[in-house]
Amino acid sequence: MGGRGHPGRGTPWLGAGTLSWREAAVSRSPEGNAFTPGPHASLLALTQPAVPGAEQILTPDALAFVTELERRFGARRRALLATRLERRARFRQGELPDFLPDTLEVREAPWRVAPAPADLDDRRVEITGPVERKMMINALNSGAKVFMADFEDALSPSWENVVAGQENCIAAIRRTLTYDSPEGKAYRLNPDLATLVIRPRGWHLVEKHALLDGEPVSGSLFDFGLYFFHNAHELLRRGSGPYFYLPKLESHHEARLWNDVFCFAQEALGLPQGTIRATVLIETILAAFEMEEILFELKDHAAGLNAGRWDYIFSVLKNFGHRPEFLLPDRAAVTMAVPFMRCYTDMLVRACHRRGAHAIGGMAAYIPSRKDKAANERAMMKVREDKGREASNGFDGSWVAHPDLVPVARACFDAVLGDRPNQKERLREEVHPSRQGLLNVAIPGAQVTEHGVRTNIRVALEYVENWLDGRGAVGIDNLMEDSATAEISRTQLQQWLRQGAPLAEGGVLTRERYAVLAQEELAALEAAGHGGLRLAEASALLERLVHEAVPEEFLTLGAYRYLTTWSAPPPKRPGPRAPRTGARDPQGRALLFPFIRSWGGRFRTCNLPVNSRALCQLSYTPRLLPVSLSRTNTPSLPRLESKTTRRTRAGRWRLGDEHAGYARPASRRFEFRLLSRLARRVSMGGRGYSSAPPPVKGVRSGSGRREGMMSPSVLRPPPGHGTLADPAPPDPRPTSRRARRPPPAGPFA
Repeated sequence: MGGRGHPGRGTPWLGAGTLSWREAAVSRSPEGNAFTPGPHASLLALTQPAVPGAEQILTPDALAFVTELERRFGARRRALLATRLERRARFRQGELPDFLPDTLEVREAPWRVAPAPADLDDRRVEITGPVERKMMINALNSGAKVFMADFEDALSPSWENVVAGQENCIAAIRRTLTYDSPEGKAYRLNPDLATLVIRPRGWHLVEKHALLDGEPVSGSLFDFGLYFFHNAHELLRRGSGPYFYLPKLESHHEARLWNDVFCFAQEALGLPQGTIRATVLIETILAAFEMEEILFELKDHAAGLNAGRWDYIFSVLKNFGHRPEFLLPDRAAVTMAVPFMRCYTDMLVRACHRRGAHAIGGMAAYIPSRKDKAANERAMMKVREDKGREASNGFDGSWVAHPDLVPVARACFDAVLGDRPNQKERLREEVHPSRQGLLNVAIPGAQVTEHGVRTNIRVALEYVENWLDGRGAVGIDNLMEDSATAEISRTQLQQWLRQGAPLAEGGVLTRERYAVLAQEELAALEAAGHGGLRLAEASALLERLVHEAVPEEFLTLGAYRYLTTWSAPPPKRPGPRAPRTGARDPQGRALLFPFIRSWGGRFRTCNLPVNSRALCQLSYTPRLLPVSLSRTNTPSLPRLESKTTRRTRAGRWRLGDEHAGYARPASRRFEFRLLSRLARRVSMGGRGYSSAPPPVKGVRSGSGRREGMMSPSVLRPPPGHGTLADPAPPDPRPTSRRARRPPPAGPFA
């Protein structure tokens, strides 16, 4: 029983006595998924306190499995991300993508993917949604054939949401998922459920709360590893299997990495190769040139391709939005019927059916209205038209965002499929892959309008505000929005501003005109009941993104810095030290200010609690990120036992007469001494940021300083959030003649 066993023959036991896992850091026992760290293993370091469900999800065995995934595949992931950036730089120099000559043999060879499992063969209607308890129950009960539970675009990846999502998936598979609403309504699972498919985060995202050797692990491997470890055997026992959607792929090399992850994971847990099945979202224009290569790389694990329409449009804008010929009109005008989108979807159906894979259509994001029956019927007609076109074009299924749309979409596919589970026999041989068809994005008659500009501003602001507050799927204007639509909104605004897009109402979109529209939309949201810290953060983030010369890779990368608090653990101190409580927002979360410093023009940020006496922010521009909220009770900074901080705690601050609640240190030299000391002790807030700054130059004795240096200040909280509550009492020990004076009144008194 100690042999390794063939992956396809039975269930092998990877016994520690015969298969050395010293370098793998984990080993499996015959009882199930019982992994134990090897003698040279180091598990993940979790930087957040325990949250509900953590004891079930974040077990030592599960973390050992994720650790091994990161050790084996993390470097390859980072190399592929670097390749993305290099390729994008070439596009900005004038290069355009094309079909790969090196893989011509793959495209012309006669091969097919593995047959689909029984519960993944009929996919005529698929519903999507976040891994939130109530929405999962409604989706699983909706009557759809498949439910895609989303850890990516539809999830705000706070630590609580990520752990709760894994817990909900475990409960859903074991049929124990329940929810009781505050109104007293009980939600329970029906006997007949949709097949569960999981979408982990894309390769570009990390999980900052799980560190390996001081670096955050891949969000993709974290989501996949925990779900697969806890549920793979249980799914097989129930007649299903571990099924996945793979997002944001840009090349067949990235699909090859996923395939290698699958092969290792199945071998490690003693499952036959091919147990995992994955459907790839073709949601980047670069992946559209490599669809058959992507299927070939996954082959035994491939289940199909999906037309991810919103992210596809975003990919076009991100990679080629700097070129005048790629100027796109209002988002509402870029439908699946326009030429370049029709070319992309026709090629997808052809590639899938040639290789025996499912072709899944795009999203119907409409949320039915029970108040306006006329508007509801008009929207339903559009859904029927969209799904009817997909069914007649050869798709085997399609996506909807709301349970009420399931019967509408199902009727469209029933009319074409009848009793057949799919229409893979329809090969679409009349379709020929065309580089020109994919790259010609002209839409005759379509324009950029002021209404389109306002819509993009409002959608981006409202969605990011909700995302920062923990909600990844948001209903806006009767449409279910996720991060993909927010990405389109901000990249279109950036493109229109950069190119000075002409507006249908006359004139062009200038920075000044955009600023007026943005302020009006922001005021409208505040009047509608939005506002506070999250809306201020969303506004600051959007302001920075739309004025960038080169679009940021993903909006969620910048927003993730607001959502999380990632700091190094405090240094060890002798004896217990009680945590200090700082200011709180109305929900009881600790209020933080970002500490921003500049050395040689580069800006680095980290979050500091407002109750620290050493809070400073270099005044530079309103576009800098203003305020962050920690989502947990973040401990204060370690008390710095130095002459500078003793003076600070003793109250060596003075209030500016013209600014109530606005404090400045007493001298310029003191300011930079304070900055230097803090910067050496505070962990900076992002990968690659150094915790030790270069030496400060140009500081003279006395109160003078070199011309051009920026003065620190302490910012007040935004309006509506009160003053800084419960400040730490000043140190009563006098340290100087000035310190013996009574401290001034104010929030920092």
